[in-house]
Amino acid sequence: MTLWTIVPLRGLATSKSRLMGSLTDEERRALNEWLLRTVLDAVATSQGGLDRCVVVTPSEDAAALARTLGAKALEEPDGVGLNQALGLAAGFVTAQGATRLMILSADLPYITAAAIDRLLEAAAAGDGSGHWVVLAADHTLSGTNGMVLELPSRFRFRFGVDSLPIHREEAIRIGAAVVVHRDPALAEDLDFPEDLARWQARIDGRPPPDDAAEGSEAVS
Repeated sequence: MTLWTIVPLRGLATSKSRLMGSLTDEERRALNEWLLRTVLDAVATSQGGLDRCVVVTPSEDAAALARTLGAKALEEPDGVGLNQALGLAAGFVTAQGATRLMILSADLPYITAAAIDRLLEAAAAGDGSGHWVVLAADHTLSGTNGMVLELPSRFRFRFGVDSLPIHREEAIRIGAAVVVHRDPALAEDLDFPEDLARWQARIDGRPPPDDAAEGSEAVS
């Protein structure tokens, strides 16, 4: 099994546009840089480095930072959306010999190496059981903050609004078993001002309690 990780990011200056009313442009850029560093540091600690980690982005500054930190950067062509870019990145890592793919959002302030290890343990439980997809749920249980699947795959990425049930349906479409993984360290993201306020209100750095118990649940 050869695992590769993909982290998509629009850009250091352009990501988190929904926080523009809560942060200055400089603060938003600094936050995006810190978030990317946090995610890549967790991946590096979990996997012993970033030699099999790809940041897919249309942004030159994000690509430069990814390379500085030791990851690979894959340029997202003009006019290509997130899901198509992920498909291109999945093809790239498959050509490099990947047989398993992990996708992580770039805005997970509480992510740790231990959280990544738990996600991969949920994936390991699927070994030998045929094709499967593990989905890391966000705190609303409607979005997808992470994913692990086998390669090659016919799975079509559908990140966006209500992506968790859509990804579940996509896995079922290709005949894959689905596991929904719930972990507070992966569930909290920074999409909206209320997410930012909840994160800023906590000073101890620990993720808030999740409504759902931590763990993984096979749903098909």
